[in-house]
Amino acid sequence: MTQNAIVARKIDDNKVEVTVERGTACGGNCGSCGASCSFKNKLTVTAANSVHASVGDKVIIESQSLRVIRGAALVYLLPILTLLAGYSIAAHAGISEGKAAGIGVCSVFLGMLLAALISRRKNSRQISFDIIGIE
Repeated sequence: MTQNAIVARKIDDNKVEVTVERGTACGGNCGSCGASCSFKNKLTVTAANSVHASVGDKVIIESQSLRVIRGAALVYLLPILTLLAGYSIAAHAGISEGKAAGIGVCSVFLGMLLAALISRRKNSRQISFDIIGIE
């Protein structure tokens, strides 16, 4: 996955700190959707500087798409899978439909807890960014 960024600070000859403008779901016009976006629009990350970009340069950075996709799958799919598993196990055990649904809902929270724990453990392996070009 590639993104546009600006070199904010030089760390050493091989690494720089870049600022990435994060997009929003509404395309940057938050007034049109009324969602009141409350997250930071700029994200600062460290990137490998193999193209020798200088402070202030507009650059293109690349991240490992597979890690990003795995993280999203973990956060979104694990709670859904635990919902289905909890409901199915309860239904096959002969529990009433209402109680099975309640067990399924509780399983969602278990899935979210598992996703959070796994995510924290994997945060020690940060996503790496590389500068692949200067604009």
